[in-house]
Amino acid sequence: MKAIHRLHRIITLSGVVLLCAASSSIYSQMRKSVEPLPKLLSVREQQTLRESWLKKRLDTMLLPLMRQQKIDMWIVANEEFHADPVTEYIAPPLPFVGRREFFIFADRGGDKLDRIALVRYSEEHLKYFFELLNPPGGQIAATLGRIVEERKPKTIALNMGATRGATTGLTHDAYQFLSESVGPEYASRFVPAAPLIVEYMDTRLPEELETYRTAVAVTDILTQRAFSNEVITPGKTTVGDVRWWFLQQVNNLGLGVWFQPDLRLQRQNLEPGKTHQFQSVSEESGDPERRRDSH
Repeated sequence: MKAIHRLHRIITLSGVVLLCAASSSIYSQMRKSVEPLPKLLSVREQQTLRESWLKKRLDTMLLPLMRQQKIDMWIVANEEFHADPVTEYIAPPLPFVGRREFFIFADRGGDKLDRIALVRYSEEHLKYFFELLNPPGGQIAATLGRIVEERKPKTIALNMGATRGATTGLTHDAYQFLSESVGPEYASRFVPAAPLIVEYMDTRLPEELETYRTAVAVTDILTQRAFSNEVITPGKTTVGDVRWWFLQQVNNLGLGVWFQPDLRLQRQNLEPGKTHQFQSVSEESGDPERRRDSH
């Protein structure tokens, strides 16, 4: 999925890093030119920023996209130990740990969406974006059925119907629960939310761009440092040393990665191995400085 995308201390480190054998002097020159890391936001500052983006997305973006996709209602089901990948982009990016919780968006024909959070445990930040419903666990199914019946949607989008994880977060059990809660008539109106999710998550706000620049800068600086004498000692450092340095730095900064930081070695006059159409990932025991004795 192209999206997602975050300053909130998530940095996408490239899954393919081409490490060309080079001399120590080149590493030294590179190290001298590395810029310092930009100042990153605290967790609380990140939350404030992301909620400002969320408000604009829910206030101005989601309703037109739902109408474009001919969707009257969108239900996102979030489960304990199985968070839907979409949840942190349609609700405040906080843990939601109820057994099963629902975020419901309904188009009733006006200029605003109905936004309902049907959750097991109350969360203050949800009140900023949703009508918050917090019934006892045994009443969630009936409450969900009532919400749907009152709005009589012609189509109900669920997170299913595609091949990528970000668009298929609905579990089989959650699907069954929804079907039983709304009844067969409305269950027959279930449609895949995948096209809506793709449009929603691929659409960038202008306010997000500076944050993306910061994410790219951090990734670039860490990469330059990894390929310098700060990390690489010729004849001693292994691919695994560089890889785990990356991961440790990311952890030290309170960040995460989207894709594992692999390294793939290229050597002069030596054809690299291939895995499918890609250059093969180097084993952690590999030596970035080793060269062929003959050309």
